[in-house]
Amino acid sequence: MTRTQAGSHPDLAQLEAVLDIHGARPSRWPDGVRAGLLAFIAADESAARLFAEAQALDRLLGAAPDAAPKGLEARILAAAATLPQMRASPVAVTPRRRALVPPPVRRIWPELTLLAASLFLGLLIGLSGQALPALQDIAMLTGDDDAWGDIAGLLFDGGVQERDAL
Repeated sequence: MTRTQAGSHPDLAQLEAVLDIHGARPSRWPDGVRAGLLAFIAADESAARLFAEAQALDRLLGAAPDAAPKGLEARILAAAATLPQMRASPVAVTPRRRALVPPPVRRIWPELTLLAASLFLGLLIGLSGQALPALQDIAMLTGDDDAWGDIAGLLFDGGVQERDAL
């Protein structure tokens, strides 16, 4: 439904509210306002346009097919009847304290063991110098071979100080 501007005709706002609540069929409108709104629609062009829009919307909604297939309601009710019945409790249920406690330590040991092993393996490979040629190749491909050479010298033979002294 289109909205009217604030401060326009008060009957137009009332018509819009009635159309939003009851639709465009005057027989569904409250008895106390029906005659006055029908007279207003006949006399006012903007009211007639608003009423025509509401009628078009009602026709569109009336022509829409039912979304639910036949028998769906019966199937839902039959399935609901087979579920165990829950009874409402007059007392509010407090949450369990176990939900706030972290999982037991024995459950996280496998993850902690793998994390420690990967840390140890990474340090072992990094300090052994086995990865140094690959890192130097990468440095040369990126065009920054001096930086990797400086890092290698610091880690393995202190060569940076000797090279800088020359």
